[in-house]
Amino acid sequence: MIARTWRHVALLAGALAASLAVAGPAMAQPKPPLSVTITSAAARSYDVSVGTHSARWWVPSVGTSVDFEVAATQSPAAGRARAPNDPTGRIWGTVVLPAGSGALEWDTTEIRVQMDPGAGQSSVSFSGSKTWKLGKLIAVSLEDSYTLTSEEDQVIPDWAALNAVRLDFKPTRTALVAQNSRNPDDGDWQTSLRAEQQIGDGFSIAAALDDLTSSSASKSIIASFSREW
Repeated sequence: MIARTWRHVALLAGALAASLAVAGPAMAQPKPPLSVTITSAAARSYDVSVGTHSARWWVPSVGTSVDFEVAATQSPAAGRARAPNDPTGRIWGTVVLPAGSGALEWDTTEIRVQMDPGAGQSSVSFSGSKTWKLGKLIAVSLEDSYTLTSEEDQVIPDWAALNAVRLDFKPTRTALVAQNSRNPDDGDWQTSLRAEQQIGDGFSIAAALDDLTSSSASKSIIASFSREW
């Protein structure tokens, strides 16, 4: 199973290499700079993504991401400390298409391929967004994302979708987001509302009401940090 997974990885690498070759003379320029992004959405838990980064739509970005915990967490039972989980890693590649692509003429369109050799899982995602300005202070955006995920020996891949409407208020750096997402586990659609507030460069806090259409709606508050070099 591991050997087959790595064959998939090799095919992905080959496809990305072929895309780079098609770029022709443009690729004679220096290699895209290295991009390092660190994201944390929970205490002691981090995601580090390392790869290339290019503004040219015909040049794929490729890299790897690692999720890990940096310290033990306290167990609710008997006050015992739980050791951090083992790190998990993924290989990814993205292609950003030029503005105006697709029937809706998206401002941004991205195709992403991701593989997790350890879990024997791979996915292909398509996402697009379009923004309209409502005067100088407010902008409204439509965001769509669709993902196909397959695992080893799985006959039919799972699929997930997310459709969102976003309002950005520039003076206060506040955003209101209404979204509808499909859970690939049970096929149900879930609606949520979220308010986001940018606190500083890379820092934000969000309050959300999730799964509003069910009897078990939940509330959450998330602080996150993301920085790219």
